Amino acid sequence: MKLIDLGYEEWQSAITQQTEKEKPYLFQTVQRAVPDMDGFIKFLASIELNLKEYFLPRPSIIIVEVEEEEISTSDPQIKIIQQSSFNPWGIEDNSIQSIIVSPPYWNLKKYEIPDVIIGGNLSCKHKFVKKGKYGSFCTSCNAWEGQYGWEPTPELYIDHTLLWCQDAWRSLKKDGIFFLNFGDSYLDKCQLLIPERIAIALQDDGWILRNRIVWLKGNATPHPVKDRFSNKSEIIFFFVKSQKYVFNLDSVREPHKTDCNNWNRNKLGKNPGDVWIFNTQRAKLGHCAMMPEKLVKQLILCSTRVGDTVLDPFCGSATTLMVANQLGRTAYGIDLGYEEVQEQRLSGVQRRIKC
Repeated sequence: MKLIDLGYEEWQSAITQQTEKEKPYLFQTVQRAVPDMDGFIKFLASIELNLKEYFLPRPSIIIVEVEEEEISTSDPQIKIIQQSSFNPWGIEDNSIQSIIVSPPYWNLKKYEIPDVIIGGNLSCKHKFVKKGKYGSFCTSCNAWEGQYGWEPTPELYIDHTLLWCQDAWRSLKKDGIFFLNFGDSYLDKCQLLIPERIAIALQDDGWILRNRIVWLKGNATPHPVKDRFSNKSEIIFFFVKSQKYVFNLDSVREPHKTDCNNWNRNKLGKNPGDVWIFNTQRAKLGHCAMMPEKLVKQLILCSTRVGDTVLDPFCGSATTLMVANQLGRTAYGIDLGYEEVQEQRLSGVQRRIKC
C-alpha cells in the first residue's frame, strides 16, 4: 500500500493524537518501517505538516540488508580439514562470512574421535597422569589430554571453548556472523548454565551478542526425569565482531497469520523472532547429534549471500556443509572423525576437497 493511500484524515488523526513527547517515537517507528522516506516527507508537506524535525537519527548498529540472489550454477567447493579444532585452523584471516557450529556439550556424550591435547606449552615433552574419568594432565605444563566435552570440570570446558573461539574471531570477516549452538548440563542435580557462562566470557573477549535464540524442539525425546521438567530447547547465540554486519532478514521472514491491509506490515512476512521451532533430525549414519537441515538453512540464508564462505569448525556429519553447498555457498569444515559419514552425506554434492 502506498503511503498516500492512507489519506489526509487518517494521518491527521494519527499525528494529532500524539503529545509532543510521543511524536518522536511515532516517527522513529515510521522511519524504520518506510523505505521511501523522501516520499513520506513530501506527503507530510502536502498535508501541511512539516514534521521532519521529529525524526530521530538511525540506530548506531547498522544492519546491512541484502536481497537473496538466485543460486548460482557454478561449482561451490566443500573443504574438510581433518584435524583437531584446537590446532591452528590454517584458514585465512577475515575470510569467513558465517560460522555456524554446535560443538560437543559438556559431559554429555563420548564421540568416536581420538583424544586431543589442549592448552599447556607446545614445546613441552608432556608427561600425562590420568585424572578423572576420561582425561589426563601433564605434570610439567598442565596441558590436558582427552576428548573435548569430557573435561573434569565445567570451568575447564569453558576455558577450552574460549581457545578455539579465538580462531573463530581471527577467521571471521569484520561484517560476519558467528552462530554458536549449545545445550546445558547438570552436576549434582544443579543446572550449570554453561551456555550463558560462555556467552558472557565471549562478550568479555570483545564479541557483540545480538540475540539469544531459543531452539524449541517440536519432537524432543522425553527425558526420564521425575523431579524437574524435561529439557526441550537449546540455545543459539548470535554473535558479531562489529556494529555493521551482513544480515538478510527478508530471506527468513515468516508468513503473516492473517490477511490485513496494515500499511506498517512488511509484505514479505514477519520477523521470526528469537524462538524457533524445528524438529530434531533422526541420525541415520552413525552421528547422533545432527542439526536439522531446515534450521541450518535459516542460519545460512540470514547471514550470507550466494558465493560467500560458511565454516563449521566441528562439522561432524557435515550437515552445515551440505546445506551451504545446496544454497550456492562455499563450505569449510573441521573435524577429527566421521569421514565415512561425511563421504556418504556429501556424495551427491558438486565438489569436495579433502585436506
